[in-house]
Amino acid sequence: VELETGFAVNPTAVNQLADSWDTDLIDSPPFPGAILVDGGIAVAEYPRAGISVEREGLTELLSEAILSGTSDIVPVPTVTMDPGAQQRDLDAATARANLWIGNPITLVTPDGSQEVVFGQTDLANSLVATVTMGGDIELTFDEALVSSFLLNQRDLIETAPVDATLETDGYEVVVAPGRNGTLIDAGETVATLTTLADTATRRGELPVEEGAEPEVTTKEVEALGIEHMVIQFTTYHDCCAARVTNIQLMADTVDGAIVGPGETFGINEFVGQRTLENGYLDAGTIIRGEIVETVGGGVSQFATTLYNTVFWGGYEDVEHKPHSFYFSRYPEGIESTVSFPQPEMSFRNDTDRSIMIKTAYT
Repeated sequence: VELETGFAVNPTAVNQLADSWDTDLIDSPPFPGAILVDGGIAVAEYPRAGISVEREGLTELLSEAILSGTSDIVPVPTVTMDPGAQQRDLDAATARANLWIGNPITLVTPDGSQEVVFGQTDLANSLVATVTMGGDIELTFDEALVSSFLLNQRDLIETAPVDATLETDGYEVVVAPGRNGTLIDAGETVATLTTLADTATRRGELPVEEGAEPEVTTKEVEALGIEHMVIQFTTYHDCCAARVTNIQLMADTVDGAIVGPGETFGINEFVGQRTLENGYLDAGTIIRGEIVETVGGGVSQFATTLYNTVFWGGYEDVEHKPHSFYFSRYPEGIESTVSFPQPEMSFRNDTDRSIMIKTAYT
């Protein structure tokens, strides 16, 4: 029985092959042009045409070559790639760029008390010219460099917002209100500079955000619903051992942690792995029934202290594991070990208000 065979060449693979030929063999891409700043003066680099494999008909050409069954060399046509940009357009944009950086631009705060002067060097260093293959040319200023320039001005002009916090005073918990600030808007400063760069006055208002809110507002802290102490628990240890350093370092890390309604708090998840780089020391840890030195050893005392607070506070025990043998410094049966990544000690806030975990040590 004679069967007619057939095949197809994948057009996507053909385009990928042509791309590799353009890059690896021809290596003559079109250059759209550019505007560079040299010695404080903008200069143009003119566009250049490129050479590329002709895509049209390439799939058919390769199909015929494969079907021929010969090893003959098959010429592949190329085309000239127009960069799109015109020399006259680059000349005009370069002349405009030199006007942009030719004289200082002065920005004045809204109350008129402070001036920020972007000198010619500052403008030249932060000028950005983007030339696309379609011939579009855009001039602007680099926001990161403008923001860096403004660093020296911020102390004189800005008033940093202050986050709202919770403060404890014995039994009561009170909200220390946040405070709005005044901040320079770097993004809007760039937009203002690009506008003023085309004017003769080259003077305008510095974009300042009055009443900039802090990251944590008073309203957000009040919404937590934390008003008073629920429960506290204390365990004791001798002074100055390496394990004490580990315990206190973990306490500092957890201090102030917020657990929202329905959320679960796990020590390992929150604190992460204990490492020498993070300041933890070698101390005793129970490994397969024996006390051996490991980094971060001893922090089970922190876990036990927190577990007792959770236990007597009536919160939901999600995960805990007692030590494999008893330590007299812990309440019998109400204690928990912890190591990274397991065992974990975690609990869920099964109430309708947030919890703040406050730690203290002597």
